[in-house]
Amino acid sequence: MPATKHRKQPFDLLICTNILLFLHCKDWSISKPYLISSTFNQVFKTVEFSKQYLINIFQLNKEEIIKIEYLLQQQPKILNNDSNNFNKKENEQKKKKIKLEENILKISNFYDILQLYVKQIKNRMNIIKQHALQYEIENNPLIVDKMINILTLEKVNKILSNKLQNFITSDMYNLPKLIILDLFGKLKGIFVTQFKEIKREESSKYFIEYIVFSNCGFPLIIQSHYSHEIDTYRSNHNEKESVLINSKELFFHEVFSNEHSHFSKEFKARYDDKLLKDVKEILFTKKDETTLQQYDKVDLELTLNTILFDWFKVALSKYCRGIEGDEENGIPGGFPTIYNQPEDGDDEMNEEDRAFIVDDEEIE
Repeated sequence: MPATKHRKQPFDLLICTNILLFLHCKDWSISKPYLISSTFNQVFKTVEFSKQYLINIFQLNKEEIIKIEYLLQQQPKILNNDSNNFNKKENEQKKKKIKLEENILKISNFYDILQLYVKQIKNRMNIIKQHALQYEIENNPLIVDKMINILTLEKVNKILSNKLQNFITSDMYNLPKLIILDLFGKLKGIFVTQFKEIKREESSKYFIEYIVFSNCGFPLIIQSHYSHEIDTYRSNHNEKESVLINSKELFFHEVFSNEHSHFSKEFKARYDDKLLKDVKEILFTKKDETTLQQYDKVDLELTLNTILFDWFKVALSKYCRGIEGDEENGIPGGFPTIYNQPEDGDDEMNEEDRAFIVDDEEIE
């Protein structure tokens, strides 16, 4: 009898695995298959099942599987950079102002990735319906506020996803069409988790957080900030923009200027070179780097930086023109792109290319 039981157990695991692989994960919160039995629960929590499920749902090819396995092996090193020279006190102050920056993404295996993905794909419209039923019972106006917030995130998510996808399939930088698409590969998901925009006469602030599952399925939390403070009495302007990856600052640009040019523009800028390399390794494929090298660019890395920089700035919507530097050197010390390199007149990128906007629809 013990021998028979021993032979039966793997078969039970196989059956449970196949059933779970057949179920779409967006329904798990309703069907709760992990509660059916201890065997289902055992399979559900294994890293191997999570890996197989992600391979199926993301339709990963052999190269993408190798890449995500490599990134998970390198996880203790990748995106964990403590060697930057950023002002620690300033970073601590930022974290106090923006609570979300303390939400550091911790990914160590396929199970963590699957759980993060499942959390994001919950049908927001089903949640709206649940809130609507709750409102009929309780008649609480706070429930309406929750519904409005969820609908806003759903709207912003649709707009941002379309804009980023249009960017990837665009014809830019004097490169053949679809080169950028091949660089990014097929993104497995884009989910807006936070959005805030404040407009006042003398100031404006914009913040958006979204999770991107890259071509191989590895996730990144991206936070984009923009602010513009105006001193109407002195006609001074103070603009700041920054992008954080998994709560680590990738770059920060600030410019202080005067409408009447009473003084020259003052710049403050920094970027994390180690983090930049890690992000490119995660987001970009390597299949078209050889093709890119054939084109007349400053160099390959600078071209990749520029494509990545413009892709990040799409999420800033109408602020995607961002902070303008001086005409010759861009923003001194800022995120290194082809915009920062002095070029001859014929080779300079025109304003339309530099400030790429997919369409006129704004994220509101």
